[in-house]
Amino acid sequence: MKKLNHLFSLLFALSLLFISCQSDSFSDISETPDLKVMNFTYNGKQYSSTYTIKNDSTYVINDNEVQSLYNEIINNPTLSILVNEDGSIEYYENYEKIKEKASLKPFSNFNVVKSGYVIMYEHDNYFGRSIGYNIPVIAKGVPRELNDKITSIYAQGTYNFSVTIFEHGGLGGRSLTLKPVRVNNQYILEVFNLKSYKYGGGFFNLRKWNDRLSSFRVD
Repeated sequence: MKKLNHLFSLLFALSLLFISCQSDSFSDISETPDLKVMNFTYNGKQYSSTYTIKNDSTYVINDNEVQSLYNEIINNPTLSILVNEDGSIEYYENYEKIKEKASLKPFSNFNVVKSGYVIMYEHDNYFGRSIGYNIPVIAKGVPRELNDKITSIYAQGTYNFSVTIFEHGGLGGRSLTLKPVRVNNQYILEVFNLKSYKYGGGFFNLRKWNDRLSSFRVD
């Protein structure tokens, strides 16, 4: 009987050890971060990489080339972002690269008169103080009372224009280029809130473009 009790005790201990090992294994699985995929275009070239998010909300990009490029992007003081008509986003080294790679020149048609206007508002949904310009226009600065305070933009023209806003005066610093959509014979750009657009400095960055505009151009 003692031998039988000893055998039962041994089997019970082994079963507890097995359960403990299983628990450790499940714990390791639960701590494994989810694998996600990032795709983006920089200077006209497409890049892709998987990335993971650690428990402390740290993003780890698994492709070394993409990681190096990402570091370059977040530290680029002249980073330029192009938002296409379909809402897709492209990143460029600077505004000159956008003009070179993205062909921002308006559609060439001598029968079309380049005319229109752009209005910039202090608050979202076209509220608050505002300032308007006829287009095309290059404004190397905005009135002091609206500097770093623009949140929404409306533009309308007879040609396929582009609106580029800059964070500094004199068309300096980072920039955001926005393209209109065609509605009948007009091109219309509606930006209800610049909070919808990331300022840059990383795809995981929470900073937005509202209250950053100091100069702009409409080509």
